[in-house]
Amino acid sequence: MFYLIGVVIAFFLVAILLTKRQKTQADWILMGWLSAGGIHLTAYFLFIQNLHLQYPVILPISMPLPLFQGPFLFLYTKALTSKQKLKWQQALHFLPILLAYIMFTPFFLLPFDEKVKVIENEGAPYLTESLINIIAVYISGFVYVIISFITILRYKRNMLNQFSNTEKVNYNWLLYLIIWLAVLWIIILFVQYDEVIFGAAVIFIVWLGYFGIKNVQVFSQHKPHAFAGKPDFEMLLADLNNYAGDDAADEQLSADTKYVGSVLSKSAIESIQLALKELMGQNKIYTNPDLTLDDLAEMIKVHPNHLSQVINSVMGKTFYDYINELRVKEFTEQINLPQKQQFTILAIAFDCGFNSKASFYRNFKKFTGLTPSDYMQMHNKLQN
Repeated sequence: MFYLIGVVIAFFLVAILLTKRQKTQADWILMGWLSAGGIHLTAYFLFIQNLHLQYPVILPISMPLPLFQGPFLFLYTKALTSKQKLKWQQALHFLPILLAYIMFTPFFLLPFDEKVKVIENEGAPYLTESLINIIAVYISGFVYVIISFITILRYKRNMLNQFSNTEKVNYNWLLYLIIWLAVLWIIILFVQYDEVIFGAAVIFIVWLGYFGIKNVQVFSQHKPHAFAGKPDFEMLLADLNNYAGDDAADEQLSADTKYVGSVLSKSAIESIQLALKELMGQNKIYTNPDLTLDDLAEMIKVHPNHLSQVINSVMGKTFYDYINELRVKEFTEQINLPQKQQFTILAIAFDCGFNSKASFYRNFKKFTGLTPSDYMQMHNKLQN
């Protein structure tokens, strides 16, 4: 009964996702993942109900299904941590599954009675094919757990070049997802007890469906916030449309390996820097706590990669540090304003663009070498 509940929940979650409006590619991947898990649980339920001899194709159909788990984990992780759409070439991750079913094709072509005999003989004469399938499942599971984990680590490092506040960027549940699947593979490898394996699979499917439907895309896709008094950057950045090699005399940026192949001209770099200086000075858009690199790039009409290159290679900072240093500077200016004296330190910090006490304290200490309290004490002594 427990496994049947897992089957029902898996396909119920698929139905919920199908009715969801504006489905993302992550939603489609999750639907495929839950469907594969539901089919596998269905096969096992029929097996424990002793229906596998009535439907002898059940076992060969279910055997390659674990090969779906690794690719779905990796592609789901990629979809949630990347702004770019997955390409059709990603379907090659499912090639081992296709090869596994091709390997079992001779069995599928057998007459019904022959299929039953094979099942009664515990898979003979297809023991070699079964062994290959099992080895492939083990390898696939651990390889995809590792590369999915690496993907998360790369994303974590890249966050500082995408977001000005990282407190609300929740990628931890993806780490838990990877750990969950790693534990499931360890159970498969060392426990090798079907009731335990499929019991853990039921719990995994429920957990995956709940958090998968609840989760929003890790990379925020919100539109940039409007800001008052937009300066005219069209003329300021007009040369950016022709920077790609049109002026051979322009000095090119000597970038690090991250930007090998970049052709940002010196004039383009200077234009981006000037646009940033004017935008930050006149409009103080860093006070928007949800500001992202994409928002800023759209405002000054440049590609996010080019903006990131200027901030990283020319200014020597991450986007996160660049924006939060401006927020700290803004705070040190605002505490001197008479109209701000009635506000708390944290209230002023929020006005400067910080979205949490922890973020404010961490960045303030980083850029001033003092805690806000120590800074205020020193500031008050100087005032007196």
